Amino acid sequence: MRERPLHDDADRDPRADEETNLGLDLVDEVATTKRRRRPVPVKRAALFAIAAAVLVAGVLAIVVAMMPRDIVGEVRDASDVVTGTTEYEDGGTATLSVSAEADAGFVELSDFPEPESGLVYQAWVVDANTGNHSPLEPFETDAEDPVVGFQGLRDVVEVDITIEPVGEAGIPTTEPILSLPVPTGE
Repeated sequence: MRERPLHDDADRDPRADEETNLGLDLVDEVATTKRRRRPVPVKRAALFAIAAAVLVAGVLAIVVAMMPRDIVGEVRDASDVVTGTTEYEDGGTATLSVSAEADAGFVELSDFPEPESGLVYQAWVVDANTGNHSPLEPFETDAEDPVVGFQGLRDVVEVDITIEPVGEAGIPTTEPILSLPVPTGE
């Protein structure tokens, strides 16, 4: 009797190999294959970066818009500031400083007499086109040299100062004690 070799390739049934292999070839292939990271889709990353930039820009714009503007400082520091001074007959000086560069101005009262109790000095900008008065903040009566700033110089022809009852007034209730024309650089 002749012995047959156990593994004779010619006599092997390929289906038998598949049954006994149980997918081990696939396991060997996976084990020897390097893992590849899935690349992040470029479009998704670009959209995320754009959205983040827009969000940051929006937040910054809101923060800047909400910050109070130092109008007096901007006008004082402007290279084109022009100043005009008017004496008040009851004592004191009103100074109007403007800057076209800052599109703003401010009025400063120096050595003005204290208004009667319940009254304040009130500044009004006079619109160049309509002549209407728009109120500014009332001057602080306890400040040494009270200052009130305004924006929109291009539309202002003069600043009037009145004495008004404490509280918010929409229009002047008294005649101006001073009218300060907007000074020009000429």
